[in-house]
Parts: sequence; structure tokens; C-alpha cells
Amino acid sequence: MIYTPVKQYELLLTDLDGTLLDDDHNIPRQNKRAVEAVISMGKHVVICSGRAWVSMERFEEQLSLNKPGHFGAAFNGGTVYAYVDGENNKTERRFLYDYSMQNVLSVELVNELKAMGANPMVYIGNLLLADTITDDMRRYSDRVRIPINVTKDLLAIASDVTKIIVKSGNHTMLRAAYDCLHTRYINQCNVFFSDRTLLELSHPEAHKGSAVRFLADHLYIPLSETIAVGDQENDIPMLKAAGLGVATANASPETKAAADYITEANNNQSAVCEVIERFVL
Repeated sequence: MIYTPVKQYELLLTDLDGTLLDDDHNIPRQNKRAVEAVISMGKHVVICSGRAWVSMERFEEQLSLNKPGHFGAAFNGGTVYAYVDGENNKTERRFLYDYSMQNVLSVELVNELKAMGANPMVYIGNLLLADTITDDMRRYSDRVRIPINVTKDLLAIASDVTKIIVKSGNHTMLRAAYDCLHTRYINQCNVFFSDRTLLELSHPEAHKGSAVRFLADHLYIPLSETIAVGDQENDIPMLKAAGLGVATANASPETKAAADYITEANNNQSAVCEVIERFVL
């Protein structure tokens, strides 16, 4: 696909897994250098991930994005925060918005998922809860480096919920759950895949397109001067909201179909670096 840029891009939002990170969940050296070059120009780079913000911290630190003047978007765009100067010369995270699902709806969704044979996990902020643990769930926990807290009964949760996730290699079950819940709760929650094995449910405004629009407005940057890079279905709202939506070479067919540009490089070949060198530097 050939795309000719017509704008000077000032804001770049990038997904983590399958996009900025390689398959070993590390930031390739070329991506790191390219991001540093963008920052040195006074432009903005924001990680926009489905992960909890505590799971994003180490990557933000590696890219020096954990300093005042920088931003992050966690929980699939459901939470956006800024790094600011705090007390005693310590940098603090200030939350600019934070979408959660009401407790009553969350309990209903957990009950629906269990009836379909799924084993849901629940995020309440950075706290990850489950009432049973499978091997798939353990692998997820290890990848995001967030422990699973075992509770006797997820249906007894009393707090509002940041998001509900189901990690399973049974894609047939996940797709059936998606088809059912997406239709039944279309105006009440956002139901999406962040990869083939991970189904997620969150507040209806908790999507990456919300993060793009909010940050562009917050920074007084026209949407036409924003770039978003991703690889999975949950990245599609971000790609559509940005002035330039980019899918990596390894992206899902649905994500590629929504993109303005598809990289030649995949996530193991520093696809984000390709985007930066072609459209920003």
C-alpha cells in the first residue's frame, strides 16, 4: 500500500504487544532509537496498550516516557494519564480520565461468561482477580507481570470494574462468547479481541480511539497530525481516529483493512521504526 503524507505529524500512539514489542516482549533497539529521535524533536510518543498501567511502566521507563510532559493510555484506552512533577522532586502519575463498568453490569457479565464455560478474570485498577486459575491464565499473568489474586467468588465483587478478560486457547468458545455478548450488550460495554486468545469487556468508551481523540485535544494537536500504529482488532478504533492509521505487517486481516498504511516490517523487524523514519523524521 502506498501512502503519501501531507501533514507534519506531532503525536504518535503505538500499541505494545505485536507492535512496539517483538515476540519476546522486548523493545527492538531500532524502535528505541527511533522513539528517542521523535522525543528529541519535541514531538509526542504515547504507548496505548490494553495492559494495565503497572504493566506498561517498564517499557515507558526504557523509552524515558515516564517523565513530566509525557502521557500513557492503559486498559485499551480506558485510562489516560500524564506524568507530572510531584512532591519531593518525585514524578507522579496524574489520571486524566478513567472509565470503569458499574458493578451490577460487571457481575452480570461474569455470570454470562461462566455460563458459557469461560473462566473470566477481573481487573479492578491494577488488581487482577479470578476464582480459578488455568494454564492460559498463568501464561497471561507471567507476560504482563501482574499476579492473579484468587478470590472465592467473582460474583461477590463489590467494586466497579476496569475490565473483564478471558484468556483461552479455545477460540471457538471465545468467538461464541463475543458474538453473544457483543450483540446483547452493544450499548452497555465494549467487547473486543486484543488477540486471538484474549477476549475483553470494558466500559463502552474504553477504546483506543477515545485515547487518540482525548490526547489530541489535550495537546492542541489536530487529529490530522496524529499517527496510530497497531496490529490487532482492538487497535482499529485508534487507527480510524488518527490522521494516519498504520498496521504492522504481522497485523490481523481486519486491522490491515482498517489501515491507511501497512508496514513492510513486522514487529520483530522494528515496524515502529519504519513508521517513524518514513513519516516523522
